[in-house]
Amino acid sequence: MKLRSFTLIFIFGLFIFLLPSFAEAACGLSCEDTGTNCFWGPPYPWDPPDPNQRSGVERIGTIQDIGKTDYLTGTSYCSRSNGKCKESGFPSGSNGQVCVAHDQAWDWGACNDCSKSGKWDASDPDSGDGPACIQCDGKKENRILGDNSSVGDVCNDNFPAGDTQCESACGADSQCDEKTYGSNVSVSGGTCNYCVFTASKPDLIITDIWPDGSTIKYTVKNQGNASAGSSSSYLYVDGSQKTSDSVSSLSAGASSNESFSYTWTCSGTSDTIKVCADGGSAVSESNEGNNCREETWDCPLPDFRITSIWFEADKKVNYSIYNYGTVTAGASQSYLYVNGSHKASDSVSSLNANNGRDEYFSGWTCTAGQNYSIEVCADKAGPSEAAASGGGDVAESNETNNCRTETLTCPAAECAGTLSVSITGAGSCNVTARIYPSSGCTVELYRILENGGERWSGALDGDNTITRTRTVGVGSYDYDLEFYTDGWRWQDDDRNNSCPEEVCNCTGWSNQSCGYSICDAYHMGQTRTCTPSGCDPGDGYGEFRCICSESCCTSWSNQGCGAGGCAATEMYKTRTCGSDCSYSTSQCVSDPSCGGEVTINPPEVFTMAIGEEKISEDPNHPGKYRAILDGLLNSLGYEPAACSNCKCIVWFGWGTSGTEGVSSSYGNSNTPIEVSSTGHFYYTADNLDPGTTFKFEAFAKNGGSW
Repeated sequence: MKLRSFTLIFIFGLFIFLLPSFAEAACGLSCEDTGTNCFWGPPYPWDPPDPNQRSGVERIGTIQDIGKTDYLTGTSYCSRSNGKCKESGFPSGSNGQVCVAHDQAWDWGACNDCSKSGKWDASDPDSGDGPACIQCDGKKENRILGDNSSVGDVCNDNFPAGDTQCESACGADSQCDEKTYGSNVSVSGGTCNYCVFTASKPDLIITDIWPDGSTIKYTVKNQGNASAGSSSSYLYVDGSQKTSDSVSSLSAGASSNESFSYTWTCSGTSDTIKVCADGGSAVSESNEGNNCREETWDCPLPDFRITSIWFEADKKVNYSIYNYGTVTAGASQSYLYVNGSHKASDSVSSLNANNGRDEYFSGWTCTAGQNYSIEVCADKAGPSEAAASGGGDVAESNETNNCRTETLTCPAAECAGTLSVSITGAGSCNVTARIYPSSGCTVELYRILENGGERWSGALDGDNTITRTRTVGVGSYDYDLEFYTDGWRWQDDDRNNSCPEEVCNCTGWSNQSCGYSICDAYHMGQTRTCTPSGCDPGDGYGEFRCICSESCCTSWSNQGCGAGGCAATEMYKTRTCGSDCSYSTSQCVSDPSCGGEVTINPPEVFTMAIGEEKISEDPNHPGKYRAILDGLLNSLGYEPAACSNCKCIVWFGWGTSGTEGVSSSYGNSNTPIEVSSTGHFYYTADNLDPGTTFKFEAFAKNGGSW
């Protein structure tokens, strides 16, 4: 910068010296060199304001702006003695103080006065002479106008570029001074966003609340940029605090599932449940206004329904009762009405949520061949008989759907049969229902009910079997069979059928390269394929991830014999593996060039756990499985650069039993593989029996020349 400025001033001054005399009317900024004053004046030695003074210095730096008056008519000037003016440079100023670079440019008969204002940076590291007058871009440094020894070329805007970092002289927070825009400030634990220091803080929020039986569960997450210490959460029901729960320390971005031991008893038809994390007390957060989450839930209540009614061969009434509610129902009563008249009551024992059973009325018998209007009610307080028997003693979510009415004919003969239902597949399943009536039983009508509604119906006799199929989606399905013959109904249940969700199958992780995609240079990119498309494998990685791999470390670099705390006969070596990858970044190695002997230690090998994604069916052995065994060689035991003839081999031993450290005890092993560097090694063991537990271990061995 100084060489360029010096050359331009020399040429400019030479050019002015050769001008003809008509240019003497020009004006300019000069500083007398007597050490007394700086003032505005012509830049030529032949026309000074005082014949005893020389002028001609074009550039002047001032702290605070200084007005000028034409030298012919005015007397305004700047005094160097007041410390505000300096020729060819800037005097010292206070950080953030206004500073002005003055210059002149000759333009055929006139001198144009040029000036640029800036701020004085008392600790500018980009100027070779320390403090400098800079121009600001907001709160960042943009240009350097000059320092104590020089002033930039003002008229030609010939200023060196600044470093674009945050500057306190430009109004940036002091903790952000000389920091890169948006960078972390490790000492103070914050970030210089917009050159304004923002301290890192946690931010606890409740992301979900749900009931689990009578227990309230919730998920708390720290969405802040700093770890949160241990704190408390609080449970409110309809605005009243019920209990609190301890929340352990959460790192930034982490979440955990927690639960209250509070037993929830609903106060009405619905309750408002609110959970608050930390309550704005124990942990200082970036946002104390978003700690709570509120949900309104219907009360967990039972819901009795009569799903079917039929006559048995003994002319007694049977019925099916089901609890469609969300909680277990206590013991209650059910009631039988025949042609509108109460005939019998039956005790119904405790019934779990979403569960049912067949019950039986023993107190009334029908007349064969006669038609009846049969009504069965669950837990209904109806006529005086029912009320006197304690009807309606269970609080339900729906008290209007307890009864069911059927018109039935009293049976004259017994007819039997069975229903078989199977569901195969996943995601989209095939249902196969088969009816097997007893031999010689003529059935006037059959009905197959799916989740209480008719799915198939028709006529058949006892000598025929009928099959029905359909496709269903994910869910649970209950099937009932009804036979009608001579007005008599017979039922067979085949419940608890379900179509599961399609399993998400993912291939094993495949290594790509160091720095692949969004990975940095010290991480290995890995990809895999999951089917069906868009399924959630549940491990949080999806189809791409970055992992630490020692192969991504930089090469070992010799630093010198005896350096870094090493012995004189050892070479001190270093490498870079990234800040979060736990591999050795320095070592001392015996090296012939240091006069030492080569040391060979046992290699360091680890057996890595394998997940379900590394186990699959063996295409070459039907009915068998194969597994990808994973080992990690963490150290060769020697330095390849110091021992060119040293070698290391790795292999696996596996079987249903074995002794740790004894390769031959496992019964199976692969051919050893020679390796020259650390890292993962694999082998696929096949022809494995399903349902069998296998053990495996990774082995490594090194030595001299083999």
